[in-house]
Amino acid sequence: FAGGGTDIPEFYLKRGPGAVVATSINKHVYVTLTEKFDGKISVRYRIHEVVDHVGELKHPLIREILKEYGVDGGVELVIISDVPARGSGLGASSALAVALCLAMERFTGRERPKISFRHHIAETASMIETERVQSPIGKQDHYISAFGGMNLIIFSAESVELKTVCSEEFSDEIESQSMLFYLNGGHEYAGGQFVQKILKDQVADINVRWRTYELQRDNAFRLAEHKTYEVPERFIDHVNENWRLKQTLHADISNQKIDEIIQTAYSAGATAAKVCGAGGGGFLYLVVPPAMQ
Repeated sequence: FAGGGTDIPEFYLKRGPGAVVATSINKHVYVTLTEKFDGKISVRYRIHEVVDHVGELKHPLIREILKEYGVDGGVELVIISDVPARGSGLGASSALAVALCLAMERFTGRERPKISFRHHIAETASMIETERVQSPIGKQDHYISAFGGMNLIIFSAESVELKTVCSEEFSDEIESQSMLFYLNGGHEYAGGQFVQKILKDQVADINVRWRTYELQRDNAFRLAEHKTYEVPERFIDHVNENWRLKQTLHADISNQKIDEIIQTAYSAGATAAKVCGAGGGGFLYLVVPPAMQ
């Protein structure tokens, strides 16, 4: 809802802290992991891969997570997602990373760390996706997938801190006014390359546009503060401010088609709008009073 981009190390390590207000939703990534009798690795997602050794897997995230847990064969993985895995803006790849790490923890019986297990899963998933796979993303999706709920998440060099900032009743009120629409993205979303370009460009420009990221972070802190008072109108103001700021970070975050769709939504009764994730397509989030939905 606010603060996007400030969870990227290039920002919070230099100009920290970073802060976002984010929530999990009732869409899921499902991972089924079983032993495979012939010693091979079988992975089913959009395609079906069967290989002799983990290094032969084409899916980089699955490959690197299996490597991290020392699994080189004898497993079968089936992955199903409720939303498009690439370009949705709903954190599906990070949710997959969290689910895979949790499955591998249970499968390998690796010794549990002394830190919070959810923190451990989120950090491991984030490390693999950002450092090993080198996806140009931050940590918020991993943490919100691992912890669930609606939280203010604060990122610093030393720690990641989560604070629940509203009651269940207020969360239910926001949910009752929330709508998601899939914009798709046509050819631009092929292979997720369009999204990757937007994200990489943003990371490269952080030192130039750092002030906008600070405004994004401050908007997250103010949203968390105002959510404490549980006034939906203030929540709406901060979501709109997020979208206003976000559009200034990259020319491709919005386009004429998206602008027209959002204006149509406002004309039909929406009170707030933003494109999820990197932008350019994927899912559009709207706040709409129930009577206007």
